[in-house]
Amino acid sequence: MTNRNAAAFWAFLLGFGLWASSRFVVGKLEPWDADWPYYSGVMLVGGTALGLTLPGQARAVFFGLWVGQALALLLPGHDRSWFLLGCVTTGIGGLLGLTGYLAGVVAHVGWRKINPAAEANTEPAGKHDTSESGR
Repeated sequence: MTNRNAAAFWAFLLGFGLWASSRFVVGKLEPWDADWPYYSGVMLVGGTALGLTLPGQARAVFFGLWVGQALALLLPGHDRSWFLLGCVTTGIGGLLGLTGYLAGVVAHVGWRKINPAAEANTEPAGKHDTSESGR
């Protein structure tokens, strides 16, 4: 799985999971009806985690967050007559996740700058030179 696909997948799970679990976690059908900071907190923290682990995939993260939330609006209990408006508002809500994502990317890049040894430890597995000349 490419980083772009992984970012879209995890962002989709975050957005969909936020809406699908809201009824059970906070007792509200829509997560933004819960007390602050449930919706914004989950989006910001989840986005930050994605930025720390999968930098350089902002479009995939935003698209995944948006589509995940929008498809969750089709779950039982939601009024489908509000689906189009929901698509717009979840797109705006996805910007919260994107804000967290960008903060995570900045932290990731900053960590690499102050800890160059971390960059050296990112060599892909199986790429070590084990020949006699490489020893």
